[in-house]
Amino acid sequence: MLGNPPIAGEENYTYSANPFLQNRKEPIAQGKSFMATQTEQTEANAEFWDKQGRDYAALENYGEAIAAFDKAIALNPQYAEAWNHKGSALANSKRYAEAFAVFDKAVAVQPHYHQAWFNRGLLLAEMGAYGTAVESYNRAIALEADQVYLHAREDIFLKRKLIAFG
Repeated sequence: MLGNPPIAGEENYTYSANPFLQNRKEPIAQGKSFMATQTEQTEANAEFWDKQGRDYAALENYGEAIAAFDKAIALNPQYAEAWNHKGSALANSKRYAEAFAVFDKAVAVQPHYHQAWFNRGLLLAEMGAYGTAVESYNRAIALEADQVYLHAREDIFLKRKLIAFG
């Protein structure tokens, strides 16, 4: 069975991973009205646009992703995750200068957001700014000692050694 198990007293409901597909006892007209209201409320929600942007980015449609992240940020300028996701979409579009500014905004909004520090480091490493990349990785690691962060920092040390021998 997909979704959540039935809650006591709700045996007549069918659950699905998609809440709009759950069987309910309301008339179809009420269901359509409910969905229209939900859509309106959702589109006024920064998290909705951030999710839309992530979905577009997963399809490598970075232009649409960036537009969706911009909507999320317009609704909530303090939404560090949307800033971070926009930075990743810009970086994947090879718009490095813009991505760098956006990652800086993400960490300014939420200085303890380790993922934004890590993504900032990835971008700097991609640009060949290894010293600054290590600083960003160190900030991420100080906040969250994730193995991925540690390996990325180690990769910089190896690249530096290879460059020195090259």
